[in-house]
Amino acid sequence: SVYVRGDQKDRAYAAWRTGSRKEQWNSGQSQLALARVNRMRNRLGYELSWIYARSYLLRSIAPGYEVERTARALLSETSMRDEPGISIRFQSALNGMLMREHGKMIEEGNVGSEVIRLAAYPSALLDTARPKQLYLGQILLADSLRLARRNADADRLQPIFQSAESWTGMATRRSIPEQTSLRVTGSLLTSTLGGFGPILLFLGLVLLLLEKLVSERLVATRSFPIIGAGIGAVTAGVIVGLLSQYPLGGVLAAVVGLSWAWQPQAVRKLSPNDLGPLFNLTVRILLLSIAAAGYLSLVWNSLPFRAVKGLISGPWDGVDAVAWLRVATLVGCLLLLCVPTWAFAQRLSAPAVVRCLINRARTTLIWVGVFLMITSAPFGIFLDRQNQDAWKRIISNEPFYYLR
Repeated sequence: SVYVRGDQKDRAYAAWRTGSRKEQWNSGQSQLALARVNRMRNRLGYELSWIYARSYLLRSIAPGYEVERTARALLSETSMRDEPGISIRFQSALNGMLMREHGKMIEEGNVGSEVIRLAAYPSALLDTARPKQLYLGQILLADSLRLARRNADADRLQPIFQSAESWTGMATRRSIPEQTSLRVTGSLLTSTLGGFGPILLFLGLVLLLLEKLVSERLVATRSFPIIGAGIGAVTAGVIVGLLSQYPLGGVLAAVVGLSWAWQPQAVRKLSPNDLGPLFNLTVRILLLSIAAAGYLSLVWNSLPFRAVKGLISGPWDGVDAVAWLRVATLVGCLLLLCVPTWAFAQRLSAPAVVRCLINRARTTLIWVGVFLMITSAPFGIFLDRQNQDAWKRIISNEPFYYLR
C-alpha cells in the first residue's frame, strides 16, 4: 500500500508477488488485544471479562482494508489478456485466500473473500458487484491460465473461488454482531453483579439504625404537623429534582411529602405492628424496584460501562444513569404514597404507617442483601470466568469460534 501511494508500482508488484508465496497471514490484532488485556490487568490489579470485551472491541480491521485497497489499485491497471495481468490476478486470489484462511477476525475473512472476487472482475467493474460477471470472470481467468500453460495454477483457482463463496454464505447467515452485543452485555453484568447484595445489606442496616432511633418517637407521635410536612416535602422535592435532573420528579416528591399531613380525623389508639400481606407485598416490590433502578444508575457510571458502552451498540443505547434515577424517583413516590393510603384505609396515623414501612423495608433489604451476597457473588464469578474463557478464544481466532 505504501508503494502504491508513492507511485512505486514495480516495488508494489514485487511485494504483492512475494506476499502470495507466503504460507501465513497475520495482522497482529489478536496479539495486540491480548497485550492490551495484560496492561489493563496490571494497571487495575484484577482480571474480569469486560477487560477482554474492551480489548476485543478495540481491534482494528485497517490492515485488511489496506490489503484490499492495494488489490484494487493493482488490478485496476491489469487485464486478463496478457501474462502480467493474469499473474497479478492469480496472485491476488492467493493473497485473498491467505487472509480468508489465516485471518483471526471475521472481518479479515470477509476482506479476503472480497480480494478473491476482485481477482476475477474486469478492471472496469471492480467497484460494481455483478454475480453473473463474477462467474464469467472466474471462468475466463482459469481459461487464460490454461492458455498460458499454467494448468496447475488454473486448477488451484476453482477451490479458492468456491471457498470464498462458502465463507460469505456462512458469515452472513450468522448474527455475529448480535451475539457480540449480548456477550458484551453479559460481561458487563457479571463484572458488577456482586455489588448489589452488599449495597442492599448496607441500606437495610441503615434503616435498622434509623428504626431504633425514631421508632419510639413515631409511636408517641399522633400526627405530622402541617408546617413540618411542608418543609420536609419541599426539601425532598429539591433534593430529588437535583439528583435526578427531573423537575417533574421533584414536584411529585413534594406533593407526596405534603400528602403525609393528610390523615383521618379519628385514628385508632392502638397501632398494629403488621398492616397485612398486601401492604408487605407492595412495599417489597416497590422497594426492590427502587434499589434495582438505583443500582443500575451506579452501574451505568461504573468503569466497565464507561469503558465499553461507547464502542458497540447494545441494550444501553439511549439510556444513561440519570434515566435510572428518574425511574427510582417515580417508584419512590409510589412507595411514599403508601403512607397516606394505608393511613386512611386502616384509620391509622401517618407515623404509625411510617414505622411499619421502615420495619418492612429494613427486613426486606437485609434478607435480600444477605441472600444475594451468598448467591450472586459466587455465581457472578463463575459466569465471568466462563466469559473470560470465551473472549480468549474469540480474540485468538474469531472465525474458528463462530463458524466451525
